[in-house]
Amino acid sequence: MTAFVNNSVWYCSLDYETLDSWSRSRRVVAKVDYSNEEVNYRFLVTSLPIKQIPPGRLYTQKYCPRGNAGKLSQTTKIRFTK
Repeated sequence: MTAFVNNSVWYCSLDYETLDSWSRSRRVVAKVDYSNEEVNYRFLVTSLPIKQIPPGRLYTQKYCPRGNAGKLSQTTKIRFTK
C-alpha cells in the first residue's frame, strides 16, 4: 500500500466502463487531495487520450481554468441582473 505524504495531491488516469449507460469505456482522471484532516477525491471524464495530456496537467491546466471561467461568467450574470 502506498503511504500518502501530508498535504499532497495525487493524479491518476484509469479506464472506466459502466454496465448500461456508456457504449464504451472512458478515461477517468482522479485527483486525490490528502491532508492531516481528510482525503478529498475528485473525478472527471474525458475523451482526451493520456498520450496527448497526462492526468495532472489535464486537471490543472484544462479542467480548473474552465471551471474558473464558468464561475466568473455566473458572477457576471448575477451582477447584471441585480
